[in-house]
Amino acid sequence: MVNQNLQNIITGCQQNNPADQEQLYKLFYNYGLTICSRYAYTQEEAREMLNDAFVKIFRGINKYEFKGSFKSWIYPVFVRCCVDYYRKFYERKAPPPVGLESAETASVSPDIFSNMDYQGLLQLIRNLPPVYSVVFNLAVVEGYKHSEIAKMLNISEGTSKSNLSRAKQKMKAMILAQNLVTDE
Repeated sequence: MVNQNLQNIITGCQQNNPADQEQLYKLFYNYGLTICSRYAYTQEEAREMLNDAFVKIFRGINKYEFKGSFKSWIYPVFVRCCVDYYRKFYERKAPPPVGLESAETASVSPDIFSNMDYQGLLQLIRNLPPVYSVVFNLAVVEGYKHSEIAKMLNISEGTSKSNLSRAKQKMKAMILAQNLVTDE
């Protein structure tokens, strides 16, 4: 349910009130930027994704019916804008070859990512090629199924699975290279 203050702001946005639009933008700026930062390679890209998302939110806000959380209504808008940005700027760039023989056999604890700070994990994701990072984000962070990812990115399910596997391999290699874990 939406609290009364937020409901008033949303109602103002539905009436195209610039002051309410500014308030909504400020209220959800950090929330949206956190989501977009996982997909972006720079803060500038993250802000561009964020602004694209807010444009879509403001254009579609009349569809919000005050049922359920407003955050859960805008969350997929942020994710879709990030995916759209990827498709527009990175989709046609092929990933570099994956020469990760040592990473494939490395022992990396499954919870190694939970032991990392957010910025460290974000940096690992940003160091992945775009085709790997977007699939990693959608599958691991957002929890989408490979069938859903395939539709979003216009790729096969097998390609989605392969890109996720390669993303994990590259992340293992980066972790090992940074001596964050030992190769046992």
